[in-house]
Amino acid sequence: MAEAVVQRGVLFLYLTIILGLILQVFPLPQWADQLRPQWPLLILIYWSMALPNRIGLIYAFIMGL
Repeated sequence: MAEAVVQRGVLFLYLTIILGLILQVFPLPQWADQLRPQWPLLILIYWSMALPNRIGLIYAFIMGL
């Protein structure tokens, strides 16, 4: 039972990272393009603060590629 909860948490973590990457390339109107936040960076900062033992420099490096 606990293993399923962990797998669900890891899946949610990966889905939020993928969502951040999708939001980064999502087209916006020209006037709003300058206001676009750096979604992958914000999500990476959030997860590294929430789960410092799981998210670290390796994830930052992979997302930077």
